[in-house]
Amino acid sequence: MLSKLAKTKIQLLESLLSNLKIQDELLSKNDPDTAVEWEDENEKILNRLIQVDKKMEYEEESLPFSGNEIQATSLIFSLLEEAREIQSRVQANLEKFRDQAKSELNQMEIKRQLRSHLTLQEGLHWKKRIC
Repeated sequence: MLSKLAKTKIQLLESLLSNLKIQDELLSKNDPDTAVEWEDENEKILNRLIQVDKKMEYEEESLPFSGNEIQATSLIFSLLEEAREIQSRVQANLEKFRDQAKSELNQMEIKRQLRSHLTLQEGLHWKKRIC
């Protein structure tokens, strides 16, 4: 029989994996704003996973492990690996959107400065009676 902590860890990993898949789908549909909103939920899940891991460290496990415990451990590792792969993809896409947004912001700032410069240079002229 699986320990309660192992079951909890599997459930948390499945929730995290589900959220990561949603984020990945949102990013593939060019919706980084909504995808970033899922980061808060993922962080909560990760914090709970850390707590479960700490509890598992202190829980005394009997050796040798049963077949169910070995299967649970195998499932945990496969879920972790799948989550890691999707997280890497999500992170790369988020960085791409961040860089794209920075570029757009820089272009807007340059246009604003240019307009301001041209207005000061051309707009305040004695012949136009603006001074």
